[in-house]
Amino acid sequence: MSHQDEPSVADECKDENTSCACNDTAYNDSHNHVNDDSCCEHDHEHEHEHDHEHEIDDEEQFEELFGTSGTKKLTFHLGGMDCANCALSLQKALDNVDGVKKATVSFGPRITNLFFDGEKETFERVEKTIRSLGFELEGERVILNLESLTSKSLGKKLEQELGGVRGILYAAVSFDKSTLNLIYNPSEINLPKIKSEIQKLGVTIAGEKKTAKISKQKIKLLQTAAAGALFALGWATRWLFNTYGVSSLFFPSVIFLLSAVVIGGYSTVLKAFYSLRSKVLDVNTLVAVAFTGAIIIREYWEASAVVFLFLFGSLLESYSMEKTRNAIRELIDLKPKVARVRRYDTEVEVFADEVKKGELVIVKAGEKIPVDGMVIKGSTAVNQSSVTGESLPVEKTVGDEVFSGTINTDGYIEIETTKTGEDTTLSKIIKMVEKAQTEKAPLQTFAEKFDVLYVPVVLLIALANFLITQNLLVTLTLLVVACPCALVISTPVAIVSGIGNAARKGVLIKGGRSLETLGKLDAIAFDKTGTITLGKIKVFEVDSFYDDVPIKDILYWAGIGEKMAEHQIGKAIVEYVRSENITIPDPDKLSVVSGIGISAEYKGRKVIMGKRKLLENNGLIVSRNVENYLEKAESKGYTVIPIAVDDRIIGAISVADLLKPEAPEALSKLKKVGIKQILMLTGDNERTAETIAKCMEVDNFKANLLPEDKVSYVKQLHEEGRVVGMVGDGINDAPALAAADIGIAMGVAGTDVAIETADIALMSDDVSKVPYAIGLSKKTNAIIRQNIVFALVMVFALLIATLFGVLELASGILGHEASALLVILNGMRLLRYK
Repeated sequence: MSHQDEPSVADECKDENTSCACNDTAYNDSHNHVNDDSCCEHDHEHEHEHDHEHEIDDEEQFEELFGTSGTKKLTFHLGGMDCANCALSLQKALDNVDGVKKATVSFGPRITNLFFDGEKETFERVEKTIRSLGFELEGERVILNLESLTSKSLGKKLEQELGGVRGILYAAVSFDKSTLNLIYNPSEINLPKIKSEIQKLGVTIAGEKKTAKISKQKIKLLQTAAAGALFALGWATRWLFNTYGVSSLFFPSVIFLLSAVVIGGYSTVLKAFYSLRSKVLDVNTLVAVAFTGAIIIREYWEASAVVFLFLFGSLLESYSMEKTRNAIRELIDLKPKVARVRRYDTEVEVFADEVKKGELVIVKAGEKIPVDGMVIKGSTAVNQSSVTGESLPVEKTVGDEVFSGTINTDGYIEIETTKTGEDTTLSKIIKMVEKAQTEKAPLQTFAEKFDVLYVPVVLLIALANFLITQNLLVTLTLLVVACPCALVISTPVAIVSGIGNAARKGVLIKGGRSLETLGKLDAIAFDKTGTITLGKIKVFEVDSFYDDVPIKDILYWAGIGEKMAEHQIGKAIVEYVRSENITIPDPDKLSVVSGIGISAEYKGRKVIMGKRKLLENNGLIVSRNVENYLEKAESKGYTVIPIAVDDRIIGAISVADLLKPEAPEALSKLKKVGIKQILMLTGDNERTAETIAKCMEVDNFKANLLPEDKVSYVKQLHEEGRVVGMVGDGINDAPALAAADIGIAMGVAGTDVAIETADIALMSDDVSKVPYAIGLSKKTNAIIRQNIVFALVMVFALLIATLFGVLELASGILGHEASALLVILNGMRLLRYK
């Protein structure tokens, strides 16, 4: 007796090569909630892939590592940073500021993490140091006029309260003037929000004055233009003097050339001074010494040429680097500022980060969704490419999840808020991308170590050359080429570009180390359900093994057994039973047997559903006829769940999952990007797994696995010398993801745990993003190597050319800047990778 809703999906697989019935959960993953720490035990020889250097994220972690209490952390972006060595100079300078416990400066994303004592005087010293080195703290500055500031203690309290608000970098109250000086990060907080925080303390704001400022970029542009104009005038008058002997032009040419040096070189000299004070020898110091020495020996044209070419090259580098940093800026710009909320039966507009969990948010067509939440009214199509990377809008209706920063394209919806402000998925993506761009890749460490050795060696060569030849011009040229900026910048520009490109497509890469290792994978193990299958379980067949047991009885007892289920199979069975208009009572007793099934009781009768092992453990005999039935159903790609009531097996329900349409092509692409072995690890039975494996053309598969068994097979691949990636759901497969060299979590949008723990997090369920990510990594590694080789060749070429007298001072600085610029442009090619 049989009830069958669908044709054999194994046949569909043969016909269309796009659909395969399968179900990884079976009674392994579905009934097995991984809470046992033993599942996480794995080979520590591979754990180094996940054991990065200490990355200090917050004050508590800092205190744990350094044993310092009363520490405050500030994170801010810097303007004017276009040199990797400059980042090192600033970091050392900040570490020497009184009150600063620790500072980290990352050149790629221009991010500074500052741990300090929280005193405003310390921050003032920090900002002064930043300005003195030619950088600027990016943030809005405003002076607020205050009323009802009744005491200095109230002013102090106001400073303390605002100092603890995320996004406010600096707050200083002048009691005598009744003013509040503020610096804040507009990407994290806006001025109306700050004002509301102030008013909560009973302080009234009488007015405001925004501090006008010119960006360092504009200053550098004006400085370069002025130095260039003066250099051109000096060159022209010098040419006229040399060609036509116009003696009256000699003095003006010297004035023009020296003016170009003064206007263009003062900032370089200032940076050099503070770098030396921080005991850092950077390119500014070397260039400053070079053009100063040129002036001393009256090589005015050479001096001004060095200054102008250095400025011009730095300006081009700065503009180019800004393009590589656009990805994170675009993500920040997606954050909605306001939300329309229903409060007390009235629609009101509030700041998006002021919406509370559980509040009802109204979003009309064309508006950005300001919170993460669940649609409770209406339907629409949502463009969620900013979060998941999906190119087409996704239909959303009641019960569907939506994300902050996505766009409601054409309908009216009401959303119940689940996450807001810094807790939204978009905010977590922004934080993760920012953090990822600061992490160094192993190849970057090599470049920096080479830089440390190379600079002093070249300086010794320069000194020896001067002592032997007494040729100061050659010595000064050696100083110019002694700083291998192209080499130092070669890796971070590629890492920032690669991670930024991936973020735009909904692929979150945890940092340079993960990006580099991803490209080295030669074996990938896939979980099945929800990874290469849709993860939507359906009931395909219901069969009775006895003529006196109708199909409705099978469904009735199956519904009782699975009514309280949290797993996919159970939910699918209960949904199917209800669709047949069968009322399901609650079981009197229920026992979940981890990994193999369930046992329930109702009105003195016992129902058992699950694997053969569970049936046998309860004294039930699987007859030859039942075994033949199970084998036949499993050969179709079904997961079959026998159902026993009391002392006999009365029937079975066959469920399955369909293969993702893009999965076969995605796995085929993996071979093209260099993956030598593709393995499928599943908790499903052998025959079902084999059917799916044939559909997918994987190299090998392992069935009937518990989560800890998957870890064992990942270890086995390691022992075979493979660099292993594991693709799974990030939760049930967490132990295997941790055991792999690279763990790739699928469909993690809205899943905080997976976003935080995986090396690579795919925001959507699109398995085609796996070969894209690996291809991007391989391209990134190739470009990094190209950059390093090119930079090393240029470094030694410039050095040798200088020693043999081929290069002069101006051509030396031109070669230095050109090599850095070419490295940046090569890294920027990753922004166009598809």
